[in-house]
Amino acid sequence: LLLAFEQADLTTTRKYGGTGLGLTISNQLISLMGGSKLNIVALKEGGSSFSFDIPFQLNTNSLLIENPSILSNSTAKESIEKVLIVEDNLINQKVLKKLLDKINIPSDIANNGLEAVALFEKNDYDIIFMDLHMPEMDGFEATKKIHSLAKYKTRNIPIIAVTASAFDEDKTKAIANGMDDFITKPIVLKNLEETIAKQMEIHQEL
Repeated sequence: LLLAFEQADLTTTRKYGGTGLGLTISNQLISLMGGSKLNIVALKEGGSSFSFDIPFQLNTNSLLIENPSILSNSTAKESIEKVLIVEDNLINQKVLKKLLDKINIPSDIANNGLEAVALFEKNDYDIIFMDLHMPEMDGFEATKKIHSLAKYKTRNIPIIAVTASAFDEDKTKAIANGMDDFITKPIVLKNLEETIAKQMEIHQEL
């Protein structure tokens, strides 16, 4: 299965596609990365299971070396008590929460815009990270609802758009709908810290 092969009749390629190199290339990539041979197990219920092991050395100091003091030396961090993460994807929730934990910023999670509005009315937050596309109520509508609340008008906090899209039109739409900044997925700790520091300093001056 791991040997390279090609289809005998090239006319079948037009019907079925591919040249039978997928497993071969995968196995070679694993080998180049120092991993074990690709393991293939036929499953009783049908289909096959493919697995491999690749050794990695975790450098726990890499983030600190790359970006030692964006927030640690900033007075902006001192004014942050809690932030609100508005995100419907469980994995994205965990990633952003873990990144915030690294810089010692507590956070709550809302699964959609409706929950975000309810949590904002109930609790005090210093920043909102708002996903743009969610069920029930998207980030654009949730931002408008929050802006309309008396609580927000008394103390307006930065709302940062979070999206996997890197297109300028999405950034423009987010800003046009009242969001203060824009950060793209996958979120990098350095970008997260820079965005937080910038927005907190701006809002402290207002």
